[in-house]
Amino acid sequence: MPKLSGHFSFALTAILSATLLISQSEYSSAAGKSKLQIVNNTEFDPNAEQVELFSAMEDGKVASKLVLKDSKGGRLLVTNNTQQPLTVAMPQAMVGVQVLKQFGQGLNSGGFGNNSFGSGGGAQSTGGGLNSGFGNQGGNRGGNNLGTNSTGSLFSIPPAKTLSLQFNSVCLEHGKAEPAPRMEYTVAPVKTFSEDPVLERLLVNVAQERIEPQVAQAAAWHLASDMSWSELAAKSIKHLGGRPATSYFSGNQLAQAQQAVSILTTRVKQEAEQNKNNPESEEVSEKEEASNTDRVSLAR
Repeated sequence: MPKLSGHFSFALTAILSATLLISQSEYSSAAGKSKLQIVNNTEFDPNAEQVELFSAMEDGKVASKLVLKDSKGGRLLVTNNTQQPLTVAMPQAMVGVQVLKQFGQGLNSGGFGNNSFGSGGGAQSTGGGLNSGFGNQGGNRGGNNLGTNSTGSLFSIPPAKTLSLQFNSVCLEHGKAEPAPRMEYTVAPVKTFSEDPVLERLLVNVAQERIEPQVAQAAAWHLASDMSWSELAAKSIKHLGGRPATSYFSGNQLAQAQQAVSILTTRVKQEAEQNKNNPESEEVSEKEEASNTDRVSLAR
């Protein structure tokens, strides 16, 4: 199972508070109907203040809620809490973490109360993000870079409106329940879950839909849940009615997953060596596009 970063709780305190704000305002207690003014498409506003997603969540300027349909993704709801338009810069990859609520108490003054993140129980954390090609402004086109997690796309959100965005993901904690719409999730930086740069790079590819979902899932469980390839090959789906179990992953999917992990691992090592020999090249390498070989090998 993955080991959470030491600064996990600290980094997510304000993010949890922002998530709870959007959760509390989402539904009317009387009618049970959504009170959020949700929009699916907005025009880019060049005059709007530009903010980074997680910084804006910490500042209370935006609130975010992740509604996952299943392991493969769902919708990311980002609410502009201000009275001015905001343009939000999205990271290329994020993790979706379940927010667990215990009964009996509300929030305390610190913002947590009996609420906690689901790293120790509950459903699986997920990883992925938004396809930056669908932003209403391109932002940093590092979306073709298989190694960085800098800004993906820019999304302008009108005052007091909630923007609904497609979120692509894979599960990260094998053995726990899969995400479902009834579960409450929030988004957080990848490094609050894992500092493995290979996993982060994989999640960028998941977000950009450059890798087939089952291939990505096998690679994700291998990296994040320490599952061996033989364990993944042995994983099966049981059926009712006496039908024989079927393999969860095909041999071809596992072969592609191994290839993807190998490619990403090699590229991370190469970049680390380049940056070690030439520290000034680190900033440049984060803006470079991936090689054609990487893209073709990881294409769906």
